Amino acid sequence: MRSNRTIMGEGEWYEIFNFKLRFNFRQFRTTKNRFHVITGENTVVRKVTTTAPCNYYGFKEALHILCTLIGRGKIEIKRIENSTNRQVTFCKRRNGLLKKAYELAVLCDAEVALIVFSTRGRLYEYANDNIRATFERYKNSSSGNANTHSVQEINAAYYQQESAKLRQQIQTIQNSNRLAAFSGIFINSLSALNVKELKQVENRLEKAISRIRSKKHELLLAEIENLHKREIKLDNESIYLRTKIAEVERFQQHHHQMVSGTEMTAIEALASRNYFAHNIMTIGLSEASCPKQVLAFQNSFASSHDTLQVHCKSGDDDLGVHFVKFGDPVYSIRFGDNIFKGTYWDCFIQHGPKMEYFLNFRAYTSGPSRRCGQLHTWIAKEDGIYFSENGKPEEKTFDWTKV
Repeated sequence: MRSNRTIMGEGEWYEIFNFKLRFNFRQFRTTKNRFHVITGENTVVRKVTTTAPCNYYGFKEALHILCTLIGRGKIEIKRIENSTNRQVTFCKRRNGLLKKAYELAVLCDAEVALIVFSTRGRLYEYANDNIRATFERYKNSSSGNANTHSVQEINAAYYQQESAKLRQQIQTIQNSNRLAAFSGIFINSLSALNVKELKQVENRLEKAISRIRSKKHELLLAEIENLHKREIKLDNESIYLRTKIAEVERFQQHHHQMVSGTEMTAIEALASRNYFAHNIMTIGLSEASCPKQVLAFQNSFASSHDTLQVHCKSGDDDLGVHFVKFGDPVYSIRFGDNIFKGTYWDCFIQHGPKMEYFLNFRAYTSGPSRRCGQLHTWIAKEDGIYFSENGKPEEKTFDWTKV
């Protein structure tokens, strides 16, 4: 600054470099107790009046007032054409951004991750924690919110709710206004009636009140009847749910008590046959008298995501639970001679996204209709269970029961 602490001459110009004003170059001129400022290329003149004389201290007070008036200069946000200035600005703002990220992480205990690529492809990053863990958390959060409603849908639902409230308020106000207008007209009209006419009006009012009470009583009876029907429906659903819970508990008890004596082997003979579409779970039941007796289950659902769950048992012989998935290879369960003792096999099968479709049936019974050395195939489809013996045409036997 070219001035000192002496009194400034009136009408003289002083060049200063003061970065507190957020400008690189300014010129001031004193005129009595006024300071004039010319701001750069815009040549904007600001006049500041100070109570101090035109000396150094008055100049400092004027600077303080100018800082308050001018404030931070506005910069047009657009691409900087000069490459040198652009690089300098990038370095300064990058450092400021990294500093702000650090302050946000420390002050607010937030998990912050920042990545910046320059125009030359250089990477600058900051993370108060592991940056990879932060990005994995971001991806999980993004995938979890992918099915959520968008902001527009949420706003639309909010506006619909508010409009419904406003319509209800409008209806209430209209009803109250209509009732008030009717009451005013009715009261004003009574003043011109004689005793006989007032008696007639009284009779009409009593009849109207009687009709209103009758209608009110009718509506109350209808509401009571609907509530009674709903109570019966809920009782039936409760009984049904208790029954299903009891069945599931019994099934779990049998599952925990199952005896595992199975050995998984592949049946090449079934692979050469063309009686299955997607995959088959075969259960080979063998003993001395029935060495080739086979009980097979086939998954023929149209959906590749539908899994067939099979649980078969005969007395003390329990095969356990097996899942037949789409694309599984053909496999069987072979038994020793001393294990297969039963003459029947009861099977409980389920399918569906939540295993809501089930069926409990007897899949095999020894007798003339089902002799040893036969192949008994049960095909599971969407509409029910089909049965085929020795590769014969399949026939629908059971329908699915839905929970």
